[in-house]
Amino acid sequence: MVFKITELCLACTMDLRLVLVAAPIVLAASWAVFHIGRAAVGQLQLMLARARA
Repeated sequence: MVFKITELCLACTMDLRLVLVAAPIVLAASWAVFHIGRAAVGQLQLMLARARA
């Protein structure tokens, strides 16, 4: 398979744009899951502790 240099550069640019668009979204989602997940686990543990008492 023979690629022209411009085709390879276009593919690299598309990959870079995809990373630049996806990176903040993934970062925000992971931050939210970390913080909300931690609060959810704490609430679940409190609920289970109250149910046992």
